[in-house]
Amino acid sequence: MGKHRYRMTEVNNVNWQLIGEYADKERVVFGIDVAKEKFVGALMNADRSVIQTVKWRHPEQTRELVADLQKHLEPGSLEAAMEPSGTGSPARLRVRRFSRSRGERRNSESAWAVT
Repeated sequence: MGKHRYRMTEVNNVNWQLIGEYADKERVVFGIDVAKEKFVGALMNADRSVIQTVKWRHPEQTRELVADLQKHLEPGSLEAAMEPSGTGSPARLRVRRFSRSRGERRNSESAWAVT
């Protein structure tokens, strides 16, 4: 069985207008894979179909990512989920400030869901 390959888009090349159009109609879920520097996130619609997969360098581009989310999505239209990690904590805090609510919960897979 071969590897599953998918396209990742650099954060500065994301079609944020398209993401915003999805968010106007339904909730957008942002699943984030945390690493030391190279983060990857899948922006998905409510049925978990991937709209766009984004990559960025943390911490250098995290502010840019959050600024783009704030510019193109209404507060409360984004739900973010990421694994528990000391590396991802600053990113979690930035995304949480913008996501659906201020609460943070731990789900059964031991990942942090910012909802």
